[in-house]
Parts: sequence; structure tokens; C-alpha cells
Amino acid sequence: RPARMDYIGLKKVNDAGEVRGEQRFVGLFTSKALSTPVEDIPLLRLKLRQVIGLDRALPGSHDYKQIASIFNSMPREELFWTDAEGLHKDIRTVMGLEQERGVRLTIRPDPLGRGLAAMVIMPRERFNAEVRRAIQHYLSEELAASHVDYQLAMGEDESQLRFHFFFITQKSRFDLDVTALERAVAELTRTWEDHVQEKLVLAEGEVQGRRLAERYLRAFDEAYKADTNPLAALRDIAQLEALGADAYRVDLLNAPEDWRGEASTLVKIYHHGRSLVLSEVLPMLENLGFRVLEQISYAADWPEAVLGIDIFRVRDRQNRVIEVREHGERLTEALLALLGGGAESDRLNQLVLYGGLSVRQVALLRAYQMYYAQLNAVTSRSFINDTLLHHPNIAGLLYAAFAARFNPRFDGDRDAAFDGIKSDLLDALNAVSSLPEDTTLRGLFNLIE
Repeated sequence: RPARMDYIGLKKVNDAGEVRGEQRFVGLFTSKALSTPVEDIPLLRLKLRQVIGLDRALPGSHDYKQIASIFNSMPREELFWTDAEGLHKDIRTVMGLEQERGVRLTIRPDPLGRGLAAMVIMPRERFNAEVRRAIQHYLSEELAASHVDYQLAMGEDESQLRFHFFFITQKSRFDLDVTALERAVAELTRTWEDHVQEKLVLAEGEVQGRRLAERYLRAFDEAYKADTNPLAALRDIAQLEALGADAYRVDLLNAPEDWRGEASTLVKIYHHGRSLVLSEVLPMLENLGFRVLEQISYAADWPEAVLGIDIFRVRDRQNRVIEVREHGERLTEALLALLGGGAESDRLNQLVLYGGLSVRQVALLRAYQMYYAQLNAVTSRSFINDTLLHHPNIAGLLYAAFAARFNPRFDGDRDAAFDGIKSDLLDALNAVSSLPEDTTLRGLFNLIE
């Protein structure tokens, strides 16, 4: 089997106690030998008695039984080549961590100079195969190991488990900063919940942070935990807390590249209930000028309530990432209005993204669009929408002209402001090559004027 060879050496000494030779046996212990209780192996039975004697544990006591259990679970080769004092120290480290719930790392040199033995002790609930692989990879890199063997020890009555590694390396114990290695290993064992709780405490304070952690960490399912990094979870919890009695909250943020290497913008909608109706939300997003690439739903589930998070990965019509800093506030306002039924959903809403208008300003242009279509029966509302979307800069000037003329909060010389906007608009119309579109845009401006 692919494993490090076991070695047994019997030293020959003369009458003066000097080593004059050695008989070596190299091979692999059988599985039966590895599973034989230490009480049935004379050399190990003697070493166990020495360890118990060092601890002064009384026969039949809890410590006595625990020492024997931990001793039995340790790798056989380490029991053979580690002296009683070293074994007693390791066993006491294991026993001492029962109340602390921490992570410890011990490193011991191989007396034959073949490498280093490492023992990692950690709480049982933090164990999984991914954590073991991460620790093994990290220590292998730090120790420059060419090969590694490991054994998992998990006692029935222990709240911790142990990894016993043996690294074949040229490095010695004195080449290593064991304290720094232990900190790094402890970080690798920390769970998603640990990281989120830490960030909540930093953001909200000890009492409120722990309260939020207790409430939300048990409400999210494993899919959410696997897909969401702790910083994103912190932001989601803040939004869900702020939701209160409101129907919706919306958050826009630029996401890092996905597994395909593609960056995108995330539209997150927080709401009561498990999931939104996709056929109702998708048209709203598309009418705002988004290309929806993906949709994922999560829920924070309690017996008394369910709060949902619907995440849409989007880009604009030109397949570009949305500039959230520039457009985020207007888009958020528009989405809240659309979800709450306070705004009409049609293609003209693309002016929020491409024309720099708010959803209320777009509603004003929509009113002029309907009025103009009634006055000019040969011009359809669809054509007027197309014309405004083809020339979003002119759509913005049309609203500016209305504001200069009719906004009751306008501050300044209305006539001068209107004349300046009219001059800019007429200059922009000179660049319109389509006569029907030019006529339509001039007609909308005439209505405002």
C-alpha cells in the first residue's frame, strides 16, 4: 500500500553501554497490528503505564480512562518512537482543550530524521474533508514536504478530534514558527458562521452582533452559506433588518468575476415570503434596460416568518457592467416604485439607465407621449418611445425644458434657463437624421413650450 515504511531498530551495545551495531527491520505493520489494543503490546503497555504514572492518575478515575483512550487512538509509530514525557504532554494538551474549544498545533521531529510529525486538535463540529485538505495543503507548503501521511483520531467521548500528520521534509522543528503556523491553521478551521458573527460584532457591537448572529445564522440554508461570502452576508442581514414592514428593499452592487471570468452587476431584491414570481419581475428588469443573465433565490426561514432574497445577475444592453455609483440611486428608486405598483413598466423606463432620468421624470415624458399620440393619430406610442430611446440626450433636454418652465421649486430666471435649454435642444435636433423622429421630438418640445 502507498505508505511510509515502518522501521524497527534493535541496537547492539557492548558491556560499556556503547552502541556497536543495529539490527533493522523495515516494512509495513499489518492492519491487525495497527488495530491491536496497546495493552496487548508489551512495549506500548509499559509506555502507557509510564504516562499514567507521570499524570498520577488514579486507576478507574476519569483521567485514567481518558488518558488510556487518547493513548490508544494515537498513531502506532508515534507511540513507539515518542518518549513517555512527550506523549504525556500531547495527551494533556488534548485533555486541556475540552473546555477551551480552541485549535492547537504541535510539531515533533522524527528521531530518525525522516521528517516532522504534526498533531492538529480542533473542535469536532468544525471538521470536514475540505478543512482537512486545506490544513494538509497549507502545512505541506510551509514545511516544503515531498510526501505526507495522515490519520484521523475521533474518540467517542471527546468533543475534539485530531489529525496526526507526518511530513517528509528536510526542515527541522527549529526552522518553523509554530505559533504563526497554529494561528494560520486555526483560521482554516473557522466556519462560515464564525466569520459572519465576527463581522456582525465588529459592525454592530457585542450584544447586537451576537443577537443578529443567533437570529440569522440558523435561518440561512446550506446553499446560501456555500454561495455567499461573509461580507455579502453582513450586507444581506442589514437589508433584511431594515425591511421591517416594507414590502421590498433593493440593493445594487458590482460583483466580482464569476467562474466564467465574467464581471456583472447584482440586483438584490429583499421581500417577505420565499420567492418572487419570475414572470412578473423579469419584464420590469428588461424594461429598465437590463440583460438578465441569471436568477437565484434564497430565504431566511424561521417558524414564524420567511424573508426572501432574489438575486439577479445583469448587464446593460451593450453587455457592459452597470456603473452602480452613477446609476444605482435612480435604478433603486425605479425598482422600488415598479415592485410596489407606483410606476408603469414599459420600455420607456430605459431612460432611467440610459438617459439619466428618474422614474418620475420618465412618467412625465410618458404623459407627453400619450398626449402627442392622441393629437397625431398617425404617430404611434411605440414609435414615440423608440424615438426617445434613440435620443436619450434629447429626452433629458425635454424634461429640463419642462422643469425650467413649470417646476414650482425652480430657482433662477426661468426665461433665461428655458432659452438656453431650447438652444441646446435645437442644436441636438440638427444631428437627428430621421425626419419622422425629428418631427416627433420637435412636436413634444412644442407641447412643453
